[in-house]
Amino acid sequence: MNISSEWPYWISSRLEETEPNPLEGYVVSLVRLHERGFGIPVSRFMRALCEHYGAELHNFGPNSISQAAAFVVVYEGYLGIEAHWDLWIHLFHGELFVENVRGQPKRFTRAGGLMLHLR
Repeated sequence: MNISSEWPYWISSRLEETEPNPLEGYVVSLVRLHERGFGIPVSRFMRALCEHYGAELHNFGPNSISQAAAFVVVYEGYLGIEAHWDLWIHLFHGELFVENVRGQPKRFTRAGGLMLHLR
């Protein structure tokens, strides 16, 4: 597939795909998230969460996105400073659920499989 060098560039999934398979440098995002106010580009903090937990945006459950957003709002909106990464790591633990398919290696659930828990 030939992709233009202009960013951002949106690609919809192909009908024959049974699971998301984004091109390098792209992430999977769900329309339902955007219908409810989720915007792109995502903050640096959210990108750091994805990298830290080894997940993509579609792996975050709705409550996990709300927890991360509330954390950032307290810092940036109320305190007026950038969100503190070390405090996030101290307060929250992330658990990425996997599908157990007999005879195959474990793999992440397709959507909503990352749950964030307060320690």
